[in-house]
Amino acid sequence: MLGFLAGYALKKILKVVMVLAGLFVLGLLGLSYMGIITVNFAALEDVVRRGVEGLAGWSPDALTQVIPLSGGFILGFILGLKKG
Repeated sequence: MLGFLAGYALKKILKVVMVLAGLFVLGLLGLSYMGIITVNFAALEDVVRRGVEGLAGWSPDALTQVIPLSGGFILGFILGLKKG
């Protein structure tokens, strides 16, 4: 049950974070278009690229060691992610 709730909450929170990030980028683009601010898009792209590479390089090795002990939690977590 706790795994399901954690997965469900995580998916809802990630949806809100992604919407806010999208609105932030749209706001930057709009302000840049109006000439109010100047955005260094090369630096912004570099920051985003490093963040994505950091996430892609994440290895779930530690998770595989505790799967036998927490299989129910993980199953509930996956179901919560799918349901949310």
